[in-house]
Amino acid sequence: MFGWGDAVKGVTDLVGQFVEDKDKANELEAKIKNKLLSLEQEVITAQRDVIVAEANSQSFLARNWRPIMMLTFVFIIANNYIFFPYISLFGGEAIKLEIPEDMWSLLKIGVGGYVMGRSGEKMVESYAKNRN
Repeated sequence: MFGWGDAVKGVTDLVGQFVEDKDKANELEAKIKNKLLSLEQEVITAQRDVIVAEANSQSFLARNWRPIMMLTFVFIIANNYIFFPYISLFGGEAIKLEIPEDMWSLLKIGVGGYVMGRSGEKMVESYAKNRN
């Protein structure tokens, strides 16, 4: 749930403090969790819609900016962990590129999104074939 665990725990702890009836408190907690799951599903659906719109765009840049960004990250990682060590090993001068923490986060999201997107795509194709 988007790392909302602490927020959910905080809200459910508050419910426990103000609602003395345990059944009512549990019911309220379940409703809160269901609402958060519903909101999370809406966010995921909106993100999917954006990616699908980009992929179907007539614009080269709109269609390809994510892959270009991922390839740039791959180049930086290859430079720092393959090229730089080998060039330095043989006495050459190479520039090691700084990798900001945010870039690692984007890379994880990008790779995770690609893997999840491809998995989802395959599941939908399989479901559509089985449905017909």
